[in-house]
Amino acid sequence: MSENTAAGVQLGDAITATDPEGDALTYSLAVGVDSGQFEAGTTTGRLEVAGGATLDFESKSILVVTMQVSDGKDSGHNQDNAVDDTITVTINLANVDEDGWVSLSSTEPQVGIPVLATLIDPDGGPSSTSWQWEKSSDGANNWVDIDGASSHGYNPDSADTGMFLRSLASYSDGEGLGKEASKVSTDPVRGLPSLDTSLA
Repeated sequence: MSENTAAGVQLGDAITATDPEGDALTYSLAVGVDSGQFEAGTTTGRLEVAGGATLDFESKSILVVTMQVSDGKDSGHNQDNAVDDTITVTINLANVDEDGWVSLSSTEPQVGIPVLATLIDPDGGPSSTSWQWEKSSDGANNWVDIDGASSHGYNPDSADTGMFLRSLASYSDGEGLGKEASKVSTDPVRGLPSLDTSLA
């Protein structure tokens, strides 16, 4: 199954057990390192992704759980909670090409205060990264490259006042070349604060 699979998605075929007396069977997962990532259908023996699961190939590509089954009775047909049988299930995660993203040290830029951009990529180790800062009057269209702004940090000047900034990263990661990610400031660049020169 693929990493990042959503909660509730079922895995493969159901695990089935038989009981000689034909008693109803109850399935569950034994407590284990990876058991919190999955749930078992108590009557179906079907594994599914649990709510809140974090299936991340880069963190752990192979997960192992133990399915257990009980007919609710002992050898004398008295009720009990003992586990009658278990089976180990190995889940292999398939890697997915995940988008990277850019974060800014401030999304409310101001003239004279540097803004730093950081590139994050779940596929690990972005490399060959190049940067370009751009500006736009409405933050959506007509982006223009800012001359000389080709590092991860940019210090807005007075010519940027009233303009939205966008930091664009071009990079490679473990899944391939030619990736791009960007981040736009939420506010336009503010000018220098005015000085109050009035006399007290």
